Amino acid sequence: MYTCIYMSGRARIGFEWDEGNEGHIAAHGITLAEVEEALTNEDWLLMLGITTHPSGENRYICYGKTDDGKPLRVVFTMRRGKTRPVTAHKLKRKMRRDYEKAIEKRRNEA
Repeated sequence: MYTCIYMSGRARIGFEWDEGNEGHIAAHGITLAEVEEALTNEDWLLMLGITTHPSGENRYICYGKTDDGKPLRVVFTMRRGKTRPVTAHKLKRKMRRDYEKAIEKRRNEA
């Protein structure tokens, strides 16, 4: 079960980065700046309660766009009051289409 939250407006959040998550995200061809942009720019969708890591840590999924308009899927967790990105991927065509439809629907509801 999950909850979907739509955010329109720039968010201000702190990030936790280290060699582990930096390297993992870079391996997918995504920059740290792009991850931060996707999580803080307007028009992002946040899926809450999607996964629980074996450690018991909750993982969340966010769909958002970079400043250049590149749509990303970012998996993250919360640690010590900061957002810790775990991985990020460019959205494939179908997911991108679904993301755009969801954003348009949310805008019309607001």
